Amino acid sequence: VKPDAAMEWFEHWREARFNWYLSLGIRPQHLRFHQHSPQELARVLGGANIKAIYTSQFARTKLTADPLVAKTGATVTSLTLKPNPSNLGLIAEESTAELINKILQRPGESVLVIGHSNWIPDVIKMLGGDIVPTIDERKFDDLFIVTVYAKGKAKVVQLKYGAE
Repeated sequence: VKPDAAMEWFEHWREARFNWYLSLGIRPQHLRFHQHSPQELARVLGGANIKAIYTSQFARTKLTADPLVAKTGATVTSLTLKPNPSNLGLIAEESTAELINKILQRPGESVLVIGHSNWIPDVIKMLGGDIVPTIDERKFDDLFIVTVYAKGKAKVVQLKYGAE
């Protein structure tokens, strides 16, 4: 998807997904879209002294980072994630390893990774997280603080941000 068409495709797939839920017999009154606010993420993390932000190549992750970048001046690195050849719904281990190497090159610094439910659990696991979450792909308000305290060992705290 070309960057100038990203939002159009996002809306297309959002509508297609909504219709798919309807085709399963779920009533429309039981469905809602929750737009998480990048501004809310910037408010929550604005004072966290974040030095680097890592996103995927997808427009939505980059747009999520923009207000925090504007507020803090943190550097942003967009990684091109490759699909896992044996399960195209997941991200290839080499892409996750690339991110982990970048994170570990910044010892003692706070970094932010903005990603999706098919990638973040693997990132946490590869960092040595003591808890590897299952992320509901319909929710966009998860915030994980992963503190790496030794090689292959990390403490994970899960938070929520934004209005319920």
